Amino acid sequence: MKRVSSAVLGACMGVLTVSAAYAANEDSNGRAPAASSLPAIDAPAAGDFGVIKDYFTAVDASSLTPFQSGFITNRTNSGTGIWCNGGSTDSRAVAQVQIPHGAQLEFMRAWGVDSVANDMTVSMDELCLPDFGAAQPVVTGKGSVTSVGTGGFWTDVATNSGTVDNQSCTYRIIVQFNSASGASCPGGATLAFYKARVEYKRQISPAPATATFSDVPVGSQFFAEVEALVRSGVTGGTSPTTFTPNAPVTRLQMAAFLARAFGLQFDVIADPANP
Repeated sequence: MKRVSSAVLGACMGVLTVSAAYAANEDSNGRAPAASSLPAIDAPAAGDFGVIKDYFTAVDASSLTPFQSGFITNRTNSGTGIWCNGGSTDSRAVAQVQIPHGAQLEFMRAWGVDSVANDMTVSMDELCLPDFGAAQPVVTGKGSVTSVGTGGFWTDVATNSGTVDNQSCTYRIIVQFNSASGASCPGGATLAFYKARVEYKRQISPAPATATFSDVPVGSQFFAEVEALVRSGVTGGTSPTTFTPNAPVTRLQMAAFLARAFGLQFDVIADPANP
């Protein structure tokens, strides 16, 4: 298969933005209109990709599993909560949280209801195991917030750092009632957890120690981005050792870059038995 010639990621995305605007307005012969007739390009909409914007993964109370006594799940018109309703000072519930591999963790926020005499703690843990060997999980706390104990609705945020590693680790939210006050859960719905939300950013993998292409050496402005394209299979360069960073990107090459980067699939796969 003939290799596709390449340009740096910044140039590629610039060509993509302009080409997309032209493609929407080109005539039947594929000719682009005059610049004055092109539509305005709005700010990017929220999506699933990008290294600048913030992303969120939320865990609702209904997804938690109590693993000690003292809980009742209440679903009413005012919302869904998991409530403290008796039990010990260590009444807890847990849920796994899914975050994209390689993302940079930033914050965790929790919402709930507490009372003057009773508090709760909401925390996030990372549990890691060897990729192939047997061992006990290594548990690392990634962030924790505790209700203020003044009574009523509350929300608080904690710094949450580190890079998500879904190959070796899993992530979970733990709700623990009365962890701050040391008292056992009282009867009735005096404590309730509503939701936890994990905030993160996507990021490019760290640059390797050696360069794939001689014309994009270590220390080049876009070295990390080019190496990310190579390792994700988006490009193979213009040869095994060259990337040709200043070459223009054609519409055919842009199509190859985007289809490979996003793993594009057709919406409908034809079924010969049911045309």
